[in-house]
Amino acid sequence: MALLGIITKEFYHIMRDFRTLIILFLMPLLQMIMFGYALNLEIQKVEITIDDFDHSEYSRQLIRAFQGSDFFEIISDDNQDLEVQFFKRAIRGHLTIPNGFAKNMNANQPTQVDFMIDASNSNDAILIEQYAMQTLLHFKELIGVKQYVPVEINQVFRFNPELKSTYFMVPGLLALLMIMITTMLTSITLVREKEMGTMTLLKISPLHSFEIIIGKVVPYLLLSLLVGTIIVLVGVILFQVPVRGSILLLYFFLLLYCLTGLSFGMMISSLAKTQQVAMLFALMSTVLPTLILAGFIFPLAAMPKILQYISYIIPARYFLIIVRGIMLKDNTFIELLKPSLALIGFSTIFIIVSTKKFKTYLEQ
Repeated sequence: MALLGIITKEFYHIMRDFRTLIILFLMPLLQMIMFGYALNLEIQKVEITIDDFDHSEYSRQLIRAFQGSDFFEIISDDNQDLEVQFFKRAIRGHLTIPNGFAKNMNANQPTQVDFMIDASNSNDAILIEQYAMQTLLHFKELIGVKQYVPVEINQVFRFNPELKSTYFMVPGLLALLMIMITTMLTSITLVREKEMGTMTLLKISPLHSFEIIIGKVVPYLLLSLLVGTIIVLVGVILFQVPVRGSILLLYFFLLLYCLTGLSFGMMISSLAKTQQVAMLFALMSTVLPTLILAGFIFPLAAMPKILQYISYIIPARYFLIIVRGIMLKDNTFIELLKPSLALIGFSTIFIIVSTKKFKTYLEQ
């Protein structure tokens, strides 16, 4: 009952705090709409597999052209199912050279090679298409032909055939806004109690420090899910972004991600001395890392190794994989197991640190 009292108290406080309600509802809605229309994206480096059904000198030359490209990395498919490799994000493209390729080339007859592209990132897909055309020009040089070569690449865009940038932006904005809002909200909860002098009441209460932390997180967790629902609805209704996967699975991971952000905010709140310091640190540790180091705007593969390693401690990196996988690819829980374990790990660590730090404070 005491825990329920803490949760109820926190709900009442939120409802009476006009600033908190603005941060919780109005700010993410406005940012979602503005960013959704305003941001434009770009990339580099593409993992592909190749099926050569012709086994001719011409087909081998075409493969060499892709091998020599600065943009493509040909990886072994290990006889894995092509669909599985796309779902696991092991590849972003697949080249198929059909039987009769060399025959058509020698007869100067038009021929096609199929190039399947993962278009869940529409900007990447456009660039991959451009890289493929450049590689085709390099193929002409390899075979010593200066004039027109009757070879066309038949592009097949997966998951986002119309290459709409909003398909890429909206899931990214969901990751950015939810980590920013959840962290900011809980980053000031404990600090506010200290500054207002109400922490003494918590000190003399029979509640364990862990119960106090949970009691303060639960109201924000429920409200964050409501905010997440609003953002998803805006993406679906206003920007026409599909949700191809399970809605329940999406909500499960959204709940997990919100818990990660809220527990991170509680950790900040348990360490900070003032609300201003807590808010500033919450903004600095969520917005810029998510924008720059999570794969939201800038491709991780194009970054220096040190920044790629740092990106592994950014929770949004894993949620981006999850939300794009569910909304655009219809990924299942098993396919998203690794990033989900990462989020569980983050939440656990943040809550443990918050509880221990807060317990130390209560015992002073």
